[in-house]
Amino acid sequence: MKSERLTVFLAKKAAGATAAPVVTGGAGMGGSIERAVAEGGVTLEQQPRPGTADEALRVTGRGEKAVFDPKANTVTLTGSPVVRRGPNEHIALSPSTAMVIGRDGSLRTTGPSRTILRDAGKGADLGIPAKKS
Repeated sequence: MKSERLTVFLAKKAAGATAAPVVTGGAGMGGSIERAVAEGGVTLEQQPRPGTADEALRVTGRGEKAVFDPKANTVTLTGSPVVRRGPNEHIALSPSTAMVIGRDGSLRTTGPSRTILRDAGKGADLGIPAKKS
């Protein structure tokens, strides 16, 4: 993930509880990530799991804000998001549309959007006639 700003929120440790450590530069720092918020020109790329060479499983996205939720293993994109999986594109039609991307490549959208399906073999859109000039 790339962005202009990234803020990481660490979970508070309960008394006597241990959490998975977070790699930090400071001694004695640690804890688990509660959430991470990326803002400003956010782009992300999710590669297929190791051992899977299928390019259609590669997911990329962009928006103005992304929130990573490690418990749900999701990233929520907002601010006119666009998500691409293989040759297909899912585009927000409103800045208020939110797209939730799962680690498994799933996509859930709230708000107006459209999807462009492309025939990877021919490079043409499916079901969308070409505009005549």
